[in-house]
Amino acid sequence: MKTNLIKSIPLFVFFTFFISCKNNEKEVKPEAVSDKSLHILIEAVVPKDDNFQIYWNEDGTNNFPGKNYVNIDIKGSDKPQLLDFKLPENSMAKQLRFDIGSNKDHEFVKINYFKLKYFGKEFTCQAQDFWKYFGNNTSISYDKKTATSKLITNLPEGFDPIFGGTSNIPLELEKLYKN
Repeated sequence: MKTNLIKSIPLFVFFTFFISCKNNEKEVKPEAVSDKSLHILIEAVVPKDDNFQIYWNEDGTNNFPGKNYVNIDIKGSDKPQLLDFKLPENSMAKQLRFDIGSNKDHEFVKINYFKLKYFGKEFTCQAQDFWKYFGNNTSISYDKKTATSKLITNLPEGFDPIFGGTSNIPLELEKLYKN
């Protein structure tokens, strides 16, 4: 009887360890999607200090309420930086606008990619297709081949470099919001 008990102790320890590991694994998974915000991630080369904004609306038009924006201060660098614009959890953006700052001293701003992330789902757009999702205004001279923006500062209407979302942005956002 002692030998049966001695043989069953290691087996009991093994199963206890195995079961406890499985339980720990289940506890970690729900935390992975606890962020309920839409993230607009943009990797860009921004040589000069500046601040960029993402504006959004919830009606899909080209009107952007002044209160619906996220601002990021940027330290200039010749290396790519990942900009993470995190919208408030209760917002349901239907259209986006990307304002690339107010520093007139930029020689260029280069976009490497942008990504939309929501509840573990993602949409990624590489540099060569950026123009399909964001169109530039007259304060930006945009080169589609290199995904590089040159800012135009001497316009009579003033300086306000903006990339407005095209009709493709609402389509991709809708896909992310669907279950």
